[in-house]
Amino acid sequence: MDFLIVDSYWPSRKGLITLVKSNFYSARILEFELLEELLLFNDLEKSSNNILLLDANMACDSFFENVEKLKDKFPEIKIILIASKINYFQFFKLKDHIHATLSKHQIEKKIFGAIEFVSKGYRDYFSSVNQTNSVIDIKKLTPRELEVAILLSKGFGNKEIVWKLNLKKETISTYRKRVFVKLNINNNIELANYFTKSIL
Repeated sequence: MDFLIVDSYWPSRKGLITLVKSNFYSARILEFELLEELLLFNDLEKSSNNILLLDANMACDSFFENVEKLKDKFPEIKIILIASKINYFQFFKLKDHIHATLSKHQIEKKIFGAIEFVSKGYRDYFSSVNQTNSVIDIKKLTPRELEVAILLSKGFGNKEIVWKLNLKKETISTYRKRVFVKLNINNNIELANYFTKSIL
């Protein structure tokens, strides 16, 4: 099993290396400061045993795009995302590309469980995601309701959503009402706050 670590903060990388070596003595560990460096790396065996411990650098504009590029280049790689906080927008954009999410505050307790989980081919190890807040209610939304909710929370008006989703204005209004009822909110400002708070 090979490990790749991407973290711009040197002490964090060294801490992860020490942690991994304590349980996987013979594993090869490669470290990178930036995700772009890993994208340029061509000496990675196309194996299902590669696990990437990825620091969630949300401040980088190209982070989400680079995660997609990485999965295109190395589709077998298993990504464990490590974040101090992540909101639902960010989680929603990443969840199809990652296999696990860990809070930085719980790394020592949960990292080996996450590694074992993803190494067996499983995905959706999101034990650090707070299941007592918005995630529970958001799961009640249908895919179309979720699409409408996300656009509304980003400031799109009904007319813009009609054009973007090719739906009738009355249909958008119906979806909007359903979203508000299911999430127990009253207006678009509350909806925007709902999606942007941290779920870790």
